[in-house]
Amino acid sequence: MAIKEKFKHNQSYKEKSMFTINDLFKLSKFIYNTGLFFKEKITLVKNIQVYKMINRNKKLVNYKTSDTCYICGNGPSLKKVNIDNLCGDLIVVNDYFRFGSEFIKRPTYYLILDDIYGQVGYEDRLKSLLESFTDVPLILPASLYRVTKEDIASEREIYYYCPWGKLFKAGQEIDFTKVVSRTWNVVSQAIVLAMSLGYKRIVLLGCDYNLFATNTLQHCYDSDDGTIRPNLLEMLYKYCFTTDIHYEIAKEASRRSIEIENATADSLLDAYPISKGEIY
Repeated sequence: MAIKEKFKHNQSYKEKSMFTINDLFKLSKFIYNTGLFFKEKITLVKNIQVYKMINRNKKLVNYKTSDTCYICGNGPSLKKVNIDNLCGDLIVVNDYFRFGSEFIKRPTYYLILDDIYGQVGYEDRLKSLLESFTDVPLILPASLYRVTKEDIASEREIYYYCPWGKLFKAGQEIDFTKVVSRTWNVVSQAIVLAMSLGYKRIVLLGCDYNLFATNTLQHCYDSDDGTIRPNLLEMLYKYCFTTDIHYEIAKEASRRSIEIENATADSLLDAYPISKGEIY
């Protein structure tokens, strides 16, 4: 075999047999999903009481007033948005209560994903959350049931959901009266919620998606005082998974003929078309 032909042969074999970084990522997802399969069963047993309650999530659609839904991430760019000018329903997340009280427009849904609100040391943060927008349905992960089922929580509409499934993948069932897929990110979870409620147009605001690329301001409610972001390695690892899930959500939205647009100025998230409209 000529040297040139031998080189081509070896190169072709190398390309076919090489274990790439993408293959490693797929393997990581497979291993992770395998673990989640067993974790879901264990978590279900531990939370069987609240699981029996989630059928009432069918009522969530009753709050829907429009086919357009705006999802407010809490990125610093949200400070540039006049929430009162938005024409459509509004899903807000996590610590929005620290920012949104200055607007007249009320959220349609308030969604939480993080378990941190139930941890020791975060009692005041949980109390502030429960006392904010008390006329708005609060949608919490089932893990927070034990710390919110009494006291002030009884004075407002609270719904629980079970984000215990495998990583979100296009083609999977989306039903908040059952166990739902994991998304790793509250904005992703809000999009999945909006899809389950039947919204035809979903617009992302405050979804800067650049925490790994900056070491200063992180949220719309933070003061610009040079706050340092978390460890870069940890951020890149998480963004790898969350970005992949956004791509899967985009596929599912296309399959369902749902329009998702990212109206966040200078967002790094490219899973959805970037809308440079009049919002910012």
